Amino acid sequence: MTCALVGETQEISIRKDSRAHQIYQKDSAVEKYNCSYNLNEDYRDRFEHSDLKVVGVNPDGDARMIELSHHRFFLAMLFQPQLHALESLHPVIVSFLEEAGK
Repeated sequence: MTCALVGETQEISIRKDSRAHQIYQKDSAVEKYNCSYNLNEDYRDRFEHSDLKVVGVNPDGDARMIELSHHRFFLAMLFQPQLHALESLHPVIVSFLEEAGK
């Protein structure tokens, strides 16, 4: 990764045919980061040809969310939903808790 995302906020485009889109109920979201890592782009093509899909990207097309399509709830992201805790309930956390309660 060429730079750290500590303290950054970025817009993420969310793939319409994804669980993430069902959770957010919109095509994009603005998220906060506190990380210094990224998906190794050398492996992205392998992901796209498997059940592990990139479902959220930043404006430069860099992966920010992935999900395992045949799993009950497998959503990984580089941003931290808990950073919204003082502002509002984050849709990913709400969805996870709902799924865990089933």
